[in-house]
Formats: sequence, structure tokens, C-alpha cells
Amino acid sequence: LKILKVLYLFEDSIKINYMNVYNQIPKSGKFLGIDYGAKKVGIAISDPLRIFASPYDTIIFNSQKKLLKEIEKIIINESIVFVVIGLPIGMNGKETLQTKEVNEFIDIFKQYNKLPFSTVDERLTSIQAMKLLSDQGIKYSKNKSLIDSTAASIILQTFLDSINWLLIIKLSYQSYPQF
Repeated sequence: LKILKVLYLFEDSIKINYMNVYNQIPKSGKFLGIDYGAKKVGIAISDPLRIFASPYDTIIFNSQKKLLKEIEKIIINESIVFVVIGLPIGMNGKETLQTKEVNEFIDIFKQYNKLPFSTVDERLTSIQAMKLLSDQGIKYSKNKSLIDSTAASIILQTFLDSINWLLIIKLSYQSYPQF
């Protein structure tokens, strides 16, 4: 019985966190994934059903203003309703210089664009992207921008999988007996 009570407490905490994110998410439309870097930004887009994330583009920029304009074009052209931004957290779980740079970008992005957004821990996504491309026989060494857009798709897919998993928990939570 103690195990069941712990499970219910855990599910209650998930339900609270889930509702905070879920309430921000529009019921239909595509999501945009961003892997922010100092000179290049990987972009990914979800399908309209939000099942799959696909690499879309890599934006090479020399000013934040140019970057924001390019992102805005994609948001309009692709009818994006929600944005997911990769947040680089150090392997020790602490903020790094790169984390601060991404947070500065997020602050600027929030002023420039009013779409709802969320962040996702992006630790090791570039390494995952290289492995994924290598496994597919794609030579990324000559086209490094593939790494950035693939990393963005991993970031976005992580978020999509999370919200879909949380939806399953929400639906199953409603069927549990209450104590």
C-alpha cells in the first residue's frame, strides 16, 4: 500500500508539472525546435500531429537581429505555434557560459516573438546527432550544418516524446482509483 501511495504522489507531481506546460501548448499546429549556437542555429520542425521532428535548416548569422528575422520567416511560413529551445546544461547539472548565452537569446526572443515556448536539456545532442548521421552513412564532416539541424530535431523530438508520454499518464491517471 505504501508503494501505491508513493506512486500516486509521484503522479500528482507529474500532473502538476504537466499542467503547467500543457496549458501553454496550442491544441493544433507545428512546433519549432532551436539548437542555439554562437554562430549557427539548428532548426527543426514537427509534423502537424506532433509525432515526428525533422531537421529543417541551419541559420548562419552575424547578428541577433538577422537571426530573429530568419526565425520569424520560418515561424510564419511554416505556421509554427510553439517553440522548443535547447538549453545547454553542464554535465555536472550546473549552468555554463553557453547556458548564459542561450538564456540571453531566450530573453531577446521573448521580446521579439510572443509564441509560447519551453526549454529542453540539450546535453550531448550534438554527439547524438553525429552518431545518428554516421549510422545513416551521411558524411557530416563536409556539411557541419547537418549536425546543428539534426541536434535541433533531437531537442524537439525529446519534447514531443515528453508531452505525448505525459498525455498518456494524464489519461491513465484519470482511470486510477482515488485513495
